Amino acid sequence: VVTELATPPPPPPPPTGLTVRVNPSTTFQTIRGLQAASQDGSMECKAYSRYQSALHGRLVNEVGLTRLTTALRSGMEDTMDFFPLWQSGQWTMTQWRPEWFTPVNDNADPFVTDSSKFHWSFLDWHIEKVIQPIRARLLADRGDSLYVVLTVVDFKTATHGSLTRPFDVVKNPDEYAELVTMAFIHLQQKYGWVPNALELTLEPEHSAVYGVDLGRAAVAARARLAGKGFHPDIIAPSTTGLLNGSTYWDQMLTIPGARQALSVLGYHRYTQISDSAVRFIGDRYTRDNVPTAMLEYNEATFDHLYQDLTVGMTSTWMAFAAAFCSQSPNPTNKGVYYGVGIADTLNPTINITNEAKLYRQVFNYARPGAVRLGTTAGDTLLRPLAFRNANGAIVAVIQTRGAATFNVTGLPLGTYGVNWSTPTGQWNVEEAQRVGVDSVRVTMPAAGVLTV
Repeated sequence: VVTELATPPPPPPPPTGLTVRVNPSTTFQTIRGLQAASQDGSMECKAYSRYQSALHGRLVNEVGLTRLTTALRSGMEDTMDFFPLWQSGQWTMTQWRPEWFTPVNDNADPFVTDSSKFHWSFLDWHIEKVIQPIRARLLADRGDSLYVVLTVVDFKTATHGSLTRPFDVVKNPDEYAELVTMAFIHLQQKYGWVPNALELTLEPEHSAVYGVDLGRAAVAARARLAGKGFHPDIIAPSTTGLLNGSTYWDQMLTIPGARQALSVLGYHRYTQISDSAVRFIGDRYTRDNVPTAMLEYNEATFDHLYQDLTVGMTSTWMAFAAAFCSQSPNPTNKGVYYGVGIADTLNPTINITNEAKLYRQVFNYARPGAVRLGTTAGDTLLRPLAFRNANGAIVAVIQTRGAATFNVTGLPLGTYGVNWSTPTGQWNVEEAQRVGVDSVRVTMPAAGVLTV
């Protein structure tokens, strides 16, 4: 018997025209997810109950949110609880707001706690209105766990709080550790879970707190929390200034034990903005083997996201709030993912913002645990990103500066979906699936972001 060997099929012809290439052997940071401050109209919007469920579903399933922050205000340590006064209408916001960041020490000994001086009513209200529902929705709809960040807020400015107050909690490491540990104990006892991360303090420049102060607070908090069985990620310095992100980080590392206590280098983008400042953040990722996270900028765009991912090596990214409500939602609002229109309070409308239409092209597809891959592009018209999800699936994301037809190459054999969005025209457009053998050919009709 003579067996005739089958002739193998010829290789596919090389693609012609514009090309993006994915290089799976080149790997960078691991993605941790899209984050938001858990402001969604729950406090100020009378129509909240009418849109809450729909908004939370869209945050989870449309924009790809997986992380939320909730505030631990320093004024939660005080002689009385002021939140019920505002909640019942006895106080106005103008009366209540100065108490947010005017802590009164429970006693002079940070190792002997008077639990009656810690008040959690606002924290509980916020968790039950926003955190718990989204936590349940993310698990039910996508099988993912919500990553919760407890952010200490301790502003000391004429705008945000009190210029004079009884004591500065962040500058007293053991008092700081007492406050955050009491919060963790309360949340564990009441809800059966604790935050995944502690953000040491929000924008320390607002309270004249410096890197060395944060380093000491991190060491004290880590030790006290660990003594109670809590081991959250610790995020810092979360500076207002982009350049301060790296300089404060270096100052923190001068404190013995601080590097062991710190898990993530967080930064904001409000001041000191430059290309070199972003590079300095990425340098710390490489030098110190630390994940970086851009955690607030209310003028953020997809261009900022791209630079933070590729230069700052960010693993977590956040514009600002989940949603704002107003009479007429502004789609150009860069600080939020959704605007809720309440001109008709009986029928509120939920509108994704223009920039969030583009962010979703990354975070709805590159899920927490995805590793960023190397990419090249043959033309400046195209700016590519690529990721390998934890299940092995490859995701390519390409920002186009205009209309373009191009090939995405370097893809393993598989069936690929194509979805694209433009900021002011069509968005979340799902095309027919196609089989990729190294290359998938796609078309963007206008400037926007396309995901394969």
